[in-house]
Amino acid sequence: MQQRALSSRPGRFPWWVYVIVLLGAALLAGGAIISQADPKMLLSSGEQMTGAVKVYADYTFSRDVVLALGLLVLLALHARRMLAGLMLLTIGIQLVDAVEDIIHGRATLLAPLIVYAIAYYTCVRWLLGGEPWNAAVWTDRSPRQAD
Repeated sequence: MQQRALSSRPGRFPWWVYVIVLLGAALLAGGAIISQADPKMLLSSGEQMTGAVKVYADYTFSRDVVLALGLLVLLALHARRMLAGLMLLTIGIQLVDAVEDIIHGRATLLAPLIVYAIAYYTCVRWLLGGEPWNAAVWTDRSPRQAD
């Protein structure tokens, strides 16, 4: 219990929260760079580069850049609830991507997406001091009121 009390001080994140958020932001930034530098890497083998793929790559770029920058800014500000919310959004996107990978036979990408989602969810639980479906963790009644 002492660990939990110390970790709920304003501005105090454990080192592993920083590492997980920074790795996630780096992965998103990497996806953004790939989508602009070489969008052919987004294609399955044997598929041709088309205008539609380029449009998809542009949307991937904008989505990934905004998410990565948002995660970094919120981490720097120690904005616990905002960071947790953006991390939940990122988890949701990754889970939808995982379902798409299953549907389209890209199972090799599945394990990293699941590990990423579990790591982010672990951070979300720590940042909020409880499960995200508990409304109290999102309000001022939360055990972690250090936004």
